[in-house]
Amino acid sequence: MRDDKLIKKLHKAIDLEFQANSWKGTWKGYTNEQVRGLLFKELNELFTSVEIKDFDNAILEAADIALFSVFLADPDRVIPKLSLVQNEVHNEND
Repeated sequence: MRDDKLIKKLHKAIDLEFQANSWKGTWKGYTNEQVRGLLFKELNELFTSVEIKDFDNAILEAADIALFSVFLADPDRVIPKLSLVQNEVHNEND
């Protein structure tokens, strides 16, 4: 079934994104608003990928959205960060 293939592809993308970027530390110190802002940024990137019919990138953006959603649901902010915020400087010791 096509849905099963898509879910498996999404699951693989989530695993790859998480593993590739887990060395970056945790989300401790990020507010809900900061994480929500990053989530909305990823939503916009997904919409753009779909609009230009770049579905290979769209599945990666969907994986990023899934992970940011989990980070938002993580009240202790202990789940590792993604590289998607590498351009945003954040000192976890603040």
